[in-house]
Amino acid sequence: MLNVWKLITVVVGDLIVDHAGRRPILLGGTIGMAASLLGVGGILREAARTGVANPNGAVVLIALYIFFYEVSVGPLLWVLSSEMFPTQVRARSAASTWQCTRVLRGRRGPRQPCCARAASAVL
Repeated sequence: MLNVWKLITVVVGDLIVDHAGRRPILLGGTIGMAASLLGVGGILREAARTGVANPNGAVVLIALYIFFYEVSVGPLLWVLSSEMFPTQVRARSAASTWQCTRVLRGRRGPRQPCCARAASAVL
């Protein structure tokens, strides 16, 4: 179910990225991500204190986190990395963005350099 939600939010993010502006989308997305994670933390703290869990509230907040990530930070990392570098190094910047994304998501392969090495190769 969350995969369908993620697909919907990716489409929404791709549709609004050129119309709403980069800065408002990034600010709103990071504030929404922080708020949803604070909410999950509050639910977990309350569960630890009382012994009664609220899994439905946590799932809703995680779905909101996915929404804010996929609408803002997810697509904008790719857009901004291709816009801020000159044409000669765009392929390297896209590769470093891809590698950083894989490292941050915990899917680092055996022969992939770490994010710092990929970023230093661009510069």
